[in-house]
Amino acid sequence: MLARALTLTLTLLALISLGPVPAAIAQTKQITVPTSNGEQIEIGTLELGDGLPARAISLPVGKARLIRLPMEVRDVLVANPATANVVVKTPRLIYLVGLTVGATNAFFLDADGKELLRLEIQVQLDVIGAEETLKSLLPHADVKITAVNSHLFLTGEVRSADISHNAQVIASRFVAAETNVINMLA
Repeated sequence: MLARALTLTLTLLALISLGPVPAAIAQTKQITVPTSNGEQIEIGTLELGDGLPARAISLPVGKARLIRLPMEVRDVLVANPATANVVVKTPRLIYLVGLTVGATNAFFLDADGKELLRLEIQVQLDVIGAEETLKSLLPHADVKITAVNSHLFLTGEVRSADISHNAQVIASRFVAAETNVINMLA
């Protein structure tokens, strides 16, 4: 049963995986931004180089990513604006916002209508809050969380069935339904 669930999970991950962005074309940097209460948070920035083909990008629901382009864009088209939104701050500075779980793409065109960039966007659940809560409540458990569409997959090893069950209950608070948590803990 576990082997079948693992095979199904790996198949699903392979089908939705968009792959990494080659380092020669794009580079992700972390920048620190102060919040209103004086804390510092890190956000990811995608720096893109010249000669931009389609790029795959993963984005958590409710989070934004800053994209700096090496050339100016005039028009932007998002195939499914209910999934992700693009805000053009300047012709070279764009914010990409994840709205709901799903996939879409965005096209960036110059003044002549030439395609400068196409983003294949995968919006997934934000697992950071769930991971931090699990680490806080179950500090000695080795639980990893992976988001696949609207589901959270729990993997790793724990000492008992009770800890496994508790991890599943905690993770279920971060999804729409308890059935959206797939417990694969050993």
